[in-house]
Amino acid sequence: MRQSCRILVLAVLWLGWAALCCQVSAQTRNPLEFLSQDPDQASGEAEQGPSLQERMQRLDDEMSRARSRLASAEAQADSSAERHLALLEQIESLLDQLQTQQNIVADLREEGRQLDQDLQSMRDSGPRDQPPYSFLRLSAVRSELRAHLRQGEMLQSARQALQAAVASANRQRQEREADRRRIKENLEGNTDSSRLPRLSAQLRTAELESWVALERLNLRRAELEARRLSDEIYSLRSDFLREQVAWLSREAEFPRDVLARELAQIRDHQESSAERQRELREQLQEIRGQVSQGTEGQAPGDPLEDRRHSALRSRLEALQTRLKLENEYQTQLGLQERIWSQRFSVFHQEADNNLEDWSLEAQQARRQLEIDRQLDRLQGDEARQRILTLQQQLEAAQDGSPEAQILEGQIATVQSLADAYEIAILRIDDSLRLVNGLQEEISLTLGGEDLGQRLSRWWDSFLAIWYSELTSVDDQPITVAKIIWVLLLLIFGLWISRRISQGLGKRLFPRMGLDEGSAAAAQALFYYTLVVIFALIALYAVNVPLTAFTVAGGALAIGIGFGSQNVVRNFISGIILLTERPIRVGDLVQIDDLYGTIKRIGLRSTQVLSAENVDIVVPNSSFLEQNVVNWTLSDDRYRAKVTVGVAYGSPTRDVVRLMERAVSEHGKVLKTPHPILLFSDFGDNALIFEVHFWLRMRRLMDSKTVQSDLRHRIDHLFREAGITIAFPQRDVHLDSLSPIEVRLRKDSGPEEESEPKPAPLPDSKAKPSQ
Repeated sequence: MRQSCRILVLAVLWLGWAALCCQVSAQTRNPLEFLSQDPDQASGEAEQGPSLQERMQRLDDEMSRARSRLASAEAQADSSAERHLALLEQIESLLDQLQTQQNIVADLREEGRQLDQDLQSMRDSGPRDQPPYSFLRLSAVRSELRAHLRQGEMLQSARQALQAAVASANRQRQEREADRRRIKENLEGNTDSSRLPRLSAQLRTAELESWVALERLNLRRAELEARRLSDEIYSLRSDFLREQVAWLSREAEFPRDVLARELAQIRDHQESSAERQRELREQLQEIRGQVSQGTEGQAPGDPLEDRRHSALRSRLEALQTRLKLENEYQTQLGLQERIWSQRFSVFHQEADNNLEDWSLEAQQARRQLEIDRQLDRLQGDEARQRILTLQQQLEAAQDGSPEAQILEGQIATVQSLADAYEIAILRIDDSLRLVNGLQEEISLTLGGEDLGQRLSRWWDSFLAIWYSELTSVDDQPITVAKIIWVLLLLIFGLWISRRISQGLGKRLFPRMGLDEGSAAAAQALFYYTLVVIFALIALYAVNVPLTAFTVAGGALAIGIGFGSQNVVRNFISGIILLTERPIRVGDLVQIDDLYGTIKRIGLRSTQVLSAENVDIVVPNSSFLEQNVVNWTLSDDRYRAKVTVGVAYGSPTRDVVRLMERAVSEHGKVLKTPHPILLFSDFGDNALIFEVHFWLRMRRLMDSKTVQSDLRHRIDHLFREAGITIAFPQRDVHLDSLSPIEVRLRKDSGPEEESEPKPAPLPDSKAKPSQ
């Protein structure tokens, strides 16, 4: 019976679990199956998944259900329904943008097909109209090609930015899909029915966020596809324009009547500009009179009169600027007239000897025009900013008031100035197009030269730069060639000076009997002497006068006097050290707390190797301005000593004999001068003995090592002989005026602790025993 009940209970539990799983599966079923597709296959999403129209239809259905849930959720206080509707609206916006982008892609494909057909037609048969072709048309197509080619860098930058945007959108898509799968797994494994609504809402949010990420990825890839098609169209357009230029160049004509017509138009512009200049001068004269009258009759401290006078001054400045722009335009018209004549000559090959000069003049003119254009644009922006400021002041002023009328006049004046700058920029652009056209035509003409002519032209250009004069001193030109030859000779002089000085320092000076320090000093002096000699030879060889360095020498002298005192002091100190030689390479020296060996002596500083094997750079002036102990200046022998104290009562003659034995046994102690043993003093606690001995010291640790060895040996010999090395001892004597009370006390409990304390001891002092 119990077994049957157990089976029945288990069956009921199993059925309940199955029903719950079915409910969860029904609620967690993803109605958006296409969300689980691989993001890397999104480029083929239209073929593998639902189309854009199908997704938009599904979106409409989802938004209808979301609005219904939101209406019912207001009573249930469901905060997720509003979030779901917002995500659906975001998806709707992305789908609209995607549809627009797909239309753009379709248009670009059609444009690319049409342009490819036009390119093939241009390659096969050329332009549709028959030759001959006008030179003006050829010039216009060349200008279009130049402008088109300048867009290449911008297109490349845009494509790189879109590729980065696609990669970012793909990462976001993968992150959202990972979140969706994790939440879905939690929901499918949930056994708590109370958590089911919340997990279902989270899964719904994750699905919609994944949908948003998917559509954003699709949009970015559609944009990238549009950019790819634009790049292809750019390439096709470039080839088309090049082919068109090639066809037009072969059949183009530039008759003289075309040149005459262009020059006539330029003269018409010159006359119009001259007429505008006369009008501007008349207006300037009138405004100057008004400014003078206003200044004479102006009441002091009147704000309205001040503003009116400021408006007159602004109008005067605007007229002066416009007159200046007209003058610049007259110069540009003269340049255009000259360029048209040069283009005519280049086209008809009538200026072979002047092409290089014209090309150089065109480059200079183009640079100046670009500078003028940049300045005019900046000043035009400044004028527009000033208009905004005046408009703000006008809004604050009362309508119809004198102040408002003055501000309106100022705005009109500044606006005319801004328009003048815009017109000036357009005029400069026209001149730049002409200059660029001339440079291109000259380049094409020069490009037809053979290799010999091209090499000859390059050689002439090189010689022109090589012998170009930079400056002159005492009627002697300083050219680029002289500067380069001086540098080459100086480099060779430095190299040969170093090789010669090193050879002398390694081979000749040691054979002459010079020690290491003397050889290093002589090598340094010889090297610097050779450098100066080669520098003078280099200047003399290329005929550069020494007076060319007068200004530089004066500036150097001032710098030495004010800002280079330490450098010069150390430099002179280095020369003194190398000549007088108070220290040498290899000497063991002491400067204050610095002990070390001289490793190198330079003109500015000296390198010292310390006992810790640390390289220390010391300014040369320190060796002349401070007390320097040179342990090895004249002799490397050094007298050291060891002091020993033995106990009173020790045999003094035996002590001297043992110390003398210890010193004589050491191999580094010199036999001559003979070591000296001294019984130096009766000390407080010992008999004091000293042994003085000589040794050769090349390093600081040499004397310390020998002294340590001798102390070890003396201690060993004294132990064998039973001689005690004394240590400090003290006897304490108490002087008191009364007997000292001595009491023995034993701590037995708290009662004794309450007994009165004994009286303090009388004053006493300790004296050492004699």
